[in-house]
Amino acid sequence: MDILERLLKGAHVSAADPGFEKVSAIIDKNSLLEQDLNCNRHTHAEQHQLLEKIMQQKIDPTTQVSLPFHTDFGPHIFWERIVLLIKTRCLLTLVAFILVIIF
Repeated sequence: MDILERLLKGAHVSAADPGFEKVSAIIDKNSLLEQDLNCNRHTHAEQHQLLEKIMQQKIDPTTQVSLPFHTDFGPHIFWERIVLLIKTRCLLTLVAFILVIIF
């Protein structure tokens, strides 16, 4: 089973596990995207494009995220659209998964 699939299932993994370089590569790439998102001026559409790259998934265009936004991983954060507003200085951290549901 792929290390990313193992993480989604809640398995314990270590940096010594085969395939962990995938996790490290995503974290390294996302740190650059996050820096761009938080430090440069972007339109609402550009912010969503960057968030979609970080999360590796489509995000509802009405979702509002107040910057700065921080995450260490990204692809295992799942947005369920009800009414979603992520406030400023929000840190979503976890390599396994996070399900964000806001009513």
